[in-house]
Amino acid sequence: MRERHSRSGWIAAGILVLLLGMVWGTWTYDSRVRRERRRLILGTTVSRDCLRLKEFFDVRMHTLDQLARLWESVSDHSPERFCRLSLAMQAEFPGFQAINWVDPSGVIRIVCPVEGNEAALDLDLKNHPQAGPAIRRARDERRVAVTHALQLAQGGWGFTAYRPVSKQDGGLEGFINGVFRLHPILEECLDPPILGNKEFSYRFSQHGRLILEIGRMLSDDEWQDAQTRTYTFAGHPWTLAITVPGDSELGLETTPPRSLLIVGIILAVSISAMALAVLRRGEQARRRRAESKRILDMTQDGVWVLGPDGETRFANERIAEILGVSGDELARHSFGDFLPDGVDADVANLAPDSDVKLVRASGEEVWCRIAATPMPEGDAELGGTLLMVTDVGQRRELERQLHRAQRMEMVGRFAGGIAHDFNNVLTAIVGATDILDDELPHDSPSRAMVETIRDSSERAMRLTSQLLAISRRQFVEPEKVRPDTILRDMEPMLARIVNETVRLVFHSSNRLAVEVDVAQFEQVVLNLVVNACDAMPHGGTITLSLRDLVLEQPGRLGCEIVPAGKWVVLEVEDEGVGMDEETLEKVFEPFFTTKIAGGGTGLGLSTVHGIVTQAGGLLAAESAPGQGAVFFIAFPGKTIADDSKVEEGRSAPEESGGEEPIRLLLVEDNDSVRTALALSLRDAGITVRTASSVGEARDALAEPSLSIDVLVTDVVMPDGGGQEVARIAGELAPGLPVLFISGYAAADGDLVAPRDVPWAILPKPFSRRTLLSRLRSLIREAKTLRDARALDGERD
Repeated sequence: MRERHSRSGWIAAGILVLLLGMVWGTWTYDSRVRRERRRLILGTTVSRDCLRLKEFFDVRMHTLDQLARLWESVSDHSPERFCRLSLAMQAEFPGFQAINWVDPSGVIRIVCPVEGNEAALDLDLKNHPQAGPAIRRARDERRVAVTHALQLAQGGWGFTAYRPVSKQDGGLEGFINGVFRLHPILEECLDPPILGNKEFSYRFSQHGRLILEIGRMLSDDEWQDAQTRTYTFAGHPWTLAITVPGDSELGLETTPPRSLLIVGIILAVSISAMALAVLRRGEQARRRRAESKRILDMTQDGVWVLGPDGETRFANERIAEILGVSGDELARHSFGDFLPDGVDADVANLAPDSDVKLVRASGEEVWCRIAATPMPEGDAELGGTLLMVTDVGQRRELERQLHRAQRMEMVGRFAGGIAHDFNNVLTAIVGATDILDDELPHDSPSRAMVETIRDSSERAMRLTSQLLAISRRQFVEPEKVRPDTILRDMEPMLARIVNETVRLVFHSSNRLAVEVDVAQFEQVVLNLVVNACDAMPHGGTITLSLRDLVLEQPGRLGCEIVPAGKWVVLEVEDEGVGMDEETLEKVFEPFFTTKIAGGGTGLGLSTVHGIVTQAGGLLAAESAPGQGAVFFIAFPGKTIADDSKVEEGRSAPEESGGEEPIRLLLVEDNDSVRTALALSLRDAGITVRTASSVGEARDALAEPSLSIDVLVTDVVMPDGGGQEVARIAGELAPGLPVLFISGYAAADGDLVAPRDVPWAILPKPFSRRTLLSRLRSLIREAKTLRDARALDGERD
C-alpha cells in the first residue's frame, strides 16, 4: 500500500512537474511572441514615419526650388509679389513656419507671413553659428543648403534652408529662406492614424542631442525597448525613436502569471479545463494576429515579411495592390517572382533603403522605394526580412522631367551666350560690309566678294536666331490669335514643302486663343511637319490636330504632366519609322540628330522646344520603333471672340529721304562693334560721338557743349548697362529718345522703359538701313512729343 502511494505520489509529482513545465513553457513562448510583435509593430510604425518625414521635407525642398525658379523667371521683384508667391506656395504645401527673402549679405528683408515671424525681420544671419555657414555653402555651391537643428528666432526648435537665386547675368540676387518649426511638423507627420488614440511617445534627436520629445513623458527605463531609425535629410542625420508604455496600448494584452492558476484549475477540475485554456489562448492569439493585420492593412505603404528564401510570410493589402495580385495569390509567390529577369532575387543583398523595379502580375513595371529591415533570427514565424514598400513611380517621373528641363536649361544658356557674342561679331561684319559697299566703285570686281560676305552674314544671322530660340531669348511680339486661323493660312505652304508621297490631314475643334508670336508659331508648325516628312522616306500621312483642353486638376499630355487650366493642344502625328526610348529622351536636345552627316543641323526640334517654352507652353512626344511618332504642343488658352482674326503682318518702315542730319551718342563696350557702327554711320552723314562705358557716357552727357538728337546704347555692359545710361540721360538730357541695341532679348522685367521719352530696342545684328530707319522714327516721335507739350503749355 505504501509502495502504491509512493508510486502515485511520484506520478502526481511528475504530472505536477510536467504541468508546471508546460505552463512555464507556454508563458515563456507567449512573452517572447508579445515582445517580437511589439517590436514588429513599433518598427513598422517608426519606419513608416521616417519615410513620411523624409518625403515631407523632400517635397518642401522641391517647393523652395520651384519658387526660386519662378522668382528668377518673373519681372516683378517687389516685396508684394514675393509675399503673394510665398503665401501661395505655403497654402499649396503647408508645413513652413515662414518663407523669407534674404539679401546677398545675409540679412532677412522679407518675411512671409509676417504674423508670428516679426522677430526674424532684418535679422543679420551672416555671423550666425549655423545659418551663416549654410548661407555661404548655398552661395558657393549654388544649391540648397540646410542647417542643423537650431533655436529659431520665432521660438522653438527647427531648421532653415537657403536656396540661392541668380540674376540674369549669373550673379547672386539673394536667397529664398524656408523656415521649419519641428514641433508642429512632427505632430502632423508622426500622428499614427492607424492606431486610433494610442499613446505613442517620440524622441527626435540629432548627433546624440535630444531635440524634441512628443507624447507622454517617460523615464529613461521606459525607453529601453524603443525602436529607433536614423535617416539622412539634406546631408544631416536625424534619429527618430518610438515607444509606448504597456503592451495593451498595442492591442497585445498583458498575460498575468498563469502558472499556478492553470495548475490549480487542472488539479481541481480536470485535464479538460487545461484543454479549454489552451483553446482560449489560441483564440486570443488569432484575435491578436487579426488585429495586427487589420492595423497593417490600413497603412499607406506596403508591408511585406519575407522568409530567408524570399518566400512570403506576411503581406498587407497595400503590397498586394502594388503588385496587382490578391492577398491569397501573393502568399503563394516569393520575392523573386516580382523581379525582372536577370535581377538578383536574394533578399539578403537588398540595400536598407533603395529604389527597386518590380514587375506586376500584368507585366507592367513599377518603381518602388524599399526599406529592408532584418527580422529576428531563429524563429520560424518571425524570422526573415521586413520590407516597407512605397510606390514611387510618379515621383521618379517628376524627377525625370526636372532633370531633362535642367539639362535643356543648361544647353540653352550655353547657346544663348554663344549667340550673344556671335551677334556682336556679326554686327561689326555687317557694319563693315555697308562701309565697303559705299566706298567701292559700282563696277568694282570686289563687289561680288562684298555680296558674298553679306549673304554669309545673313545665313549666320538665321543660325543665331535658331540659337536664341533654343535659349528662349529671341525678340518676340506676342499677340492674341486663334491657332486654327494660322493653320488654315499655312495649308497651301505646307502642301508645297511635302513631297507627292505624303498626304496632309487637318483636324480642328479649337475655340480658344493663344498669345504667341505668329511668326514663331508658324516656325513651330513648319519644323514639326518637315521633321515628320523626313521620318517617312516612303511616304504616308501627316495629321495635324488642334483642340482645346480644359483641366480642373493636373493631367497628362503624352508623358508630361500638365497643370490645371485652359490649354490649346497641337498634335502632329506621322506614320514614319518611329524612335526608340533612348532617341526619344534626347529628341529636343540641340545638335542631336539621327540623320546622316550633312542631313541636318539638329536644331529643328530644339528650336521648337525653345519657342514653346518661351511662350509658356509645354511639349511632349510619344513614339516606338516602326509605329510613327506624335508630338504634342500645348499653349496656355485665352478667351477670345469667335470672329477674331490674326493681325496682318506689319510692313517694315521705309527710309525716307530729305531728313535733317542726325547727331547721336553711341555707347557700346565692344570695340569692334563700336568702331564699325561709328564708321558706317559717319559714312551716311551722321554725327557720331562714342563712349565705351557707362562712365564715359555720363561724362559726355554732362558736357554743356554736347548737342545730340538720340542716344544709342548697348543693353548689356559690365558697369551698369544701357538701363543705367538711359537713367543718366533722363537726368542730364530730359526728353532725349533712346535706342537700345542687344545681342539677345532682355529677360522679362530686366529692361524698364524710360519715362516720358520715345524708346525702342533693336536686336543685333542689323543693317545700316534698318538702324537709320529706326533712328529717324524715334527722332520724329520725340519731335512730335515736344510739339504737343509746347502746344499744351501755350494753352495753359
